[in-house]
Amino acid sequence: MLLKIDLIGSIGAHADSLRLASVLRLLARGTDLAASLQSFVGASPTAFQASITLLGDKSKLIHSADQLYLTLVRAAVTESLDLTRDYCRKSGQTEVLKSQPWFHMFRIFRNTFNHNFKLEFGKEDLKVLPLTWKNLSIVASDNAKELTHKLLPPSAAIDWLTDLENFISSQLA
Repeated sequence: MLLKIDLIGSIGAHADSLRLASVLRLLARGTDLAASLQSFVGASPTAFQASITLLGDKSKLIHSADQLYLTLVRAAVTESLDLTRDYCRKSGQTEVLKSQPWFHMFRIFRNTFNHNFKLEFGKEDLKVLPLTWKNLSIVASDNAKELTHKLLPPSAAIDWLTDLENFISSQLA
């Protein structure tokens, strides 16, 4: 069984990755990253030429940074929730997990990330809707909507990982 300390470490690493990806998303929209990398690698950037080219194409860079962020959010939500559920099942604490105000919302997000990025509510999901956590909400009319940065903004995913880490630290044995 995964140790509690390892679970917390994994969640912290996901949060840090999301923080870095969020910074990249911002930098991609403003800073001349191609020039910065070029000055760093010097006159013979052969190994970095494709990266310099990508960094110089602003629209492609923004799209790539957004996709990287989305990939990291998917990994963070999926792995963190799955590892926490597994830990709770094996330690007999599943009901404590399910009672958390964010549990069903992030369970639905996790399922959405791993199926087709569209919210698709089953009968059990409809029983717990509407859901609200902090400034996020999911309602029945969201069915079939695509999961975007608007439904799950960058700061919310990081906030959830912080809440998850705090929950594991303070409420799980």
